[in-house]
Amino acid sequence: MADAPGGDSVPRPRISCTIMAHPLRAAAAERLRSELAGLAPVIVYDPAPSGPRSTLRTAKAAWSAVTSGATHHLVLQDDAEPCPGFGALLTEAVSRHPETPLCLFAEWGSTTATTVRWAAMAGAGVAQCVDTYVPTVGMVLPAGLVEGLVTFMSGCELDEPDDVAMLAYLTGIGRPAFVTVPNLLEHDRQQSLMGHGLAMGRRYASCPAHEGDRVGQGSLRAPELVPAQSWGKGRAVCVEWDSRHARRTGAVPTRGVLQVAGLRHHGLVEALAALLADGDGLRLEHTLGYGLLHEVWMNAVALGRLAPEPIAPGDAHRPLARRALAGAAPGSLRTLVPETGEDWTGSALLRLVEEGVALGLAARPSAGPGHVTQPC
Repeated sequence: MADAPGGDSVPRPRISCTIMAHPLRAAAAERLRSELAGLAPVIVYDPAPSGPRSTLRTAKAAWSAVTSGATHHLVLQDDAEPCPGFGALLTEAVSRHPETPLCLFAEWGSTTATTVRWAAMAGAGVAQCVDTYVPTVGMVLPAGLVEGLVTFMSGCELDEPDDVAMLAYLTGIGRPAFVTVPNLLEHDRQQSLMGHGLAMGRRYASCPAHEGDRVGQGSLRAPELVPAQSWGKGRAVCVEWDSRHARRTGAVPTRGVLQVAGLRHHGLVEALAALLADGDGLRLEHTLGYGLLHEVWMNAVALGRLAPEPIAPGDAHRPLARRALAGAAPGSLRTLVPETGEDWTGSALLRLVEEGVALGLAARPSAGPGHVTQPC
């Protein structure tokens, strides 16, 4: 259990910690426990390891192991990789957002990665999760929510993924999850026992934490439309978000959304053609093809055009924002072009994304409703 730093004005959370693991991953779990000795984590193994694979079964056991007297409980999966200074950043995040269900990782191709990128631009410390699951690679709950979660999980079918069950529970009690910005965890490169890596490709952090980072106080809530690029098809879409009920209700093609917002497709295609006309652009088009780059471009423009106030054009140049934007295209293309981001294409794609975001931000009305709020 870890205490937050001292100071009369700073809440002092007491965080208990468990690592959920399968016996086949015992070495990884032990490594993680050693790295986080200051949190005194307890490893909780799958109670029926020879049975059908079930993340829910192990998650229920891990959440049940909250320590008496803890204000918060952290559950880590055995494939989590903590960032430098994890303990201090964790207590900072929990102290600044003590009532919020906090995820410590969101993968770079998720829809939530868009709210993370917006939060990095805005200087907000957490961003609302907007996927059809809650990322549970590492998650902290206020202790008062844990008993209800365990009871809820007891009523779920064993083949229900724990991240989907978590979303259903939190939505049901009106407590939406947020992810820290930057992400405090990375996802390791070993193959998942559930086989996800084969279908989903590499799942890196949407905004990885670096030495010297802090977790801010502001919270970025999702607006009505959240642009994303499908990592399965490469298509740019805008997720329709019901903020009242904290759930997604559908998705529409990004091209049409931009058209309605005053950005005609012909003009956007001309701007893309100009970017692809130099040496790097020609190489990029030859390597990835125009179709995928067109969708990367549409998504980037929408990321700027639909960015919630008070994000300003200059905010995209913040170091944390550039770090988050660097994963936008590789995260979306990872199953289609697996090596993006590993060589020269990474910098070329970042340039394309940054130019698209800049165009979208410049085309945005100067005033609009605010979505960056005080700590929740």
